Amino acid sequence: MHTLVNVVAREEPVMKNLTIRMPDDKASRLKALAQSRNISVNKLIEELSTIELTEYDAQVRFQVRAARANVTPAMYRVFIV
Repeated sequence: MHTLVNVVAREEPVMKNLTIRMPDDKASRLKALAQSRNISVNKLIEELSTIELTEYDAQVRFQVRAARANVTPAMYRVFIV
């Protein structure tokens, strides 16, 4: 008897090299921070980038919703009732 096993292949995200310039003292502090978290500087930068991008996406979503909002009926209910 044969057993059939479905294997789901996980595609690795495409990675890109990025070179950044920053003052030596800031780079040293980032290295120390990464070491204190037991991660690489690369992983630290990736995590910090994720946080900033998440905050940016939330801000953009809020701005889009605010631009579509019709505040007149809401304001009427708040101040007239």
